[in-house]
Amino acid sequence: MNRSFAFTSGGAHRLGTGEWKIRADENGSLAIQHDLYGSVRDFGTFDLSPDESASLWNLIAGAAFEKRVSTSRPGIPDESMLGFALFAQATLHSVQLWASEALEDLSIKRLVEEIGKLIEKYTGRKPVLT
Repeated sequence: MNRSFAFTSGGAHRLGTGEWKIRADENGSLAIQHDLYGSVRDFGTFDLSPDESASLWNLIAGAAFEKRVSTSRPGIPDESMLGFALFAQATLHSVQLWASEALEDLSIKRLVEEIGKLIEKYTGRKPVLT
Protein backbone atom coordinates (compact mmCIF):
# COMPACT_ATOMS: atom_id res chain seq x y z
CA MET A 1 0.00 0.00 0.00
CA ASN A 2 2.97 2.35 0.61
CA ARG A 3 1.57 4.57 3.37
CA SER A 4 3.45 7.38 5.07
CA PHE A 5 2.70 9.55 8.08
CA ALA A 6 4.06 12.91 9.23
CA PHE A 7 3.75 14.69 12.55
CA THR A 8 4.75 18.24 13.49
CA SER A 9 4.67 19.80 16.93
CA GLY A 10 4.26 23.34 15.66
CA GLY A 11 4.14 26.59 17.55
CA ALA A 12 6.52 25.62 20.33
CA HIS A 13 9.14 28.15 19.15
CA ARG A 14 7.55 30.75 21.41
CA LEU A 15 8.29 28.52 24.37
CA GLY A 16 11.89 27.91 23.39
CA THR A 17 11.38 24.17 22.92
CA GLY A 18 11.37 24.13 19.15
CA GLU A 19 9.40 22.14 16.66
CA TRP A 20 9.76 18.38 16.27
CA LYS A 21 9.00 16.75 12.94
CA ILE A 22 8.81 13.06 12.18
CA ARG A 23 8.04 11.14 9.04
CA ALA A 24 7.34 7.42 9.12
CA ASP A 25 6.57 4.92 6.40
CA GLU A 26 4.97 1.52 6.57
CA ASN A 27 8.32 -0.16 5.89
CA GLY A 28 9.50 0.86 9.37
CA SER A 29 11.52 3.94 8.47
CA LEU A 30 11.40 6.93 10.86
CA ALA A 31 13.00 10.30 10.04
CA ILE A 32 13.38 12.87 12.84
CA GLN A 33 14.14 16.61 12.73
CA HIS A 34 14.17 19.35 15.34
CA ASP A 35 13.82 23.02 14.40
CA LEU A 36 14.81 25.55 17.05
CA TYR A 37 14.55 29.19 15.92
CA GLY A 38 15.25 28.25 12.31
CA SER A 39 18.25 26.06 13.08
CA VAL A 40 17.23 22.60 11.91
CA ARG A 41 18.94 19.51 13.24
CA ASP A 42 18.36 16.43 11.15
CA PHE A 43 18.81 13.39 13.38
CA GLY A 44 18.56 11.11 10.38
CA THR A 45 16.44 8.15 9.45
CA PHE A 46 16.10 5.14 11.70
CA ASP A 47 14.81 1.62 11.18
CA LEU A 48 12.08 0.83 13.67
CA SER A 49 11.81 -2.70 14.99
CA PRO A 50 8.85 -4.63 13.57
CA ASP A 51 7.06 -4.27 16.94
CA GLU A 52 7.70 -0.50 17.07
CA SER A 53 6.48 -0.04 13.52
CA ALA A 54 3.35 -2.15 14.09
CA SER A 55 2.56 -0.29 17.31
CA LEU A 56 2.99 3.10 15.65
CA TRP A 57 0.82 2.18 12.66
CA ASN A 58 -1.88 0.71 14.92
CA LEU A 59 -1.99 4.03 16.80
CA ILE A 60 -2.11 5.99 13.54
CA ALA A 61 -4.99 3.84 12.30
CA GLY A 62 -6.77 4.24 15.64
CA ALA A 63 -6.60 8.02 15.38
CA ALA A 64 -8.66 7.85 12.15
CA PHE A 65 -7.22 11.00 10.58
CA GLU A 66 -9.12 10.39 7.34
CA LYS A 67 -12.34 11.14 9.26
CA ARG A 68 -11.10 14.28 11.05
CA VAL A 69 -11.12 17.96 10.16
CA SER A 70 -8.71 20.65 11.24
CA THR A 71 -9.53 22.96 14.12
CA SER A 72 -11.28 26.21 13.32
CA ARG A 73 -11.00 28.09 16.61
CA PRO A 74 -8.34 30.74 17.30
CA GLY A 75 -5.39 29.69 19.40
CA ILE A 76 -4.67 30.43 23.02
CA PRO A 77 -1.36 32.24 23.70
CA ASP A 78 1.56 29.78 23.73
CA GLU A 79 -0.67 26.87 22.66
CA SER A 80 0.96 24.46 20.24
CA MET A 81 -0.60 23.42 16.97
CA LEU A 82 -0.10 19.75 16.16
CA GLY A 83 0.00 18.68 12.53
CA PHE A 84 -0.81 15.19 11.31
CA ALA A 85 -0.62 14.02 7.71
CA LEU A 86 -1.41 10.56 6.40
CA PHE A 87 -0.65 9.65 2.81
CA ALA A 88 -2.29 6.43 1.68
CA GLN A 89 -3.41 5.18 -1.72
CA ALA A 90 -2.51 8.46 -3.45
CA THR A 91 -4.66 10.44 -0.99
CA LEU A 92 -3.41 12.95 1.56
CA HIS A 93 -5.34 13.49 4.79
CA SER A 94 -3.92 16.48 6.65
CA VAL A 95 -5.24 17.68 10.00
CA GLN A 96 -4.10 20.49 12.29
CA LEU A 97 -5.34 20.49 15.88
CA TRP A 98 -4.59 22.67 18.88
CA ALA A 99 -2.75 20.58 21.47
CA SER A 100 -5.49 20.96 24.09
CA GLU A 101 -8.10 19.67 21.63
CA ALA A 102 -5.91 16.87 20.32
CA LEU A 103 -5.03 15.52 23.75
CA GLU A 104 -8.69 15.34 24.79
CA ASP A 105 -8.94 12.43 22.34
CA LEU A 106 -7.37 9.32 23.89
CA SER A 107 -6.37 7.83 20.52
CA ILE A 108 -4.41 10.96 19.57
CA LYS A 109 -2.96 11.33 23.07
CA ARG A 110 -1.58 7.77 22.88
CA LEU A 111 -0.14 8.43 19.43
CA VAL A 112 1.59 11.65 20.55
CA GLU A 113 2.99 9.86 23.62
CA GLU A 114 4.35 7.05 21.41
CA ILE A 115 5.93 9.59 19.04
CA GLY A 116 7.61 11.22 22.04
CA LYS A 117 8.99 7.87 23.22
CA LEU A 118 10.38 7.10 19.76
CA ILE A 119 12.00 10.53 19.47
CA GLU A 120 13.61 10.11 22.88
CA LYS A 121 14.82 6.59 22.11
CA TYR A 122 16.39 7.45 18.76
CA THR A 123 17.76 10.94 19.53
CA GLY A 124 18.50 10.75 23.25
CA ARG A 125 16.47 13.94 23.73
CA LYS A 126 13.18 14.27 25.59
CA PRO A 127 10.91 16.26 23.27
CA VAL A 128 8.26 18.76 24.29
CA LEU A 129 5.49 18.07 21.78
CA THR A 130 2.54 19.99 23.25
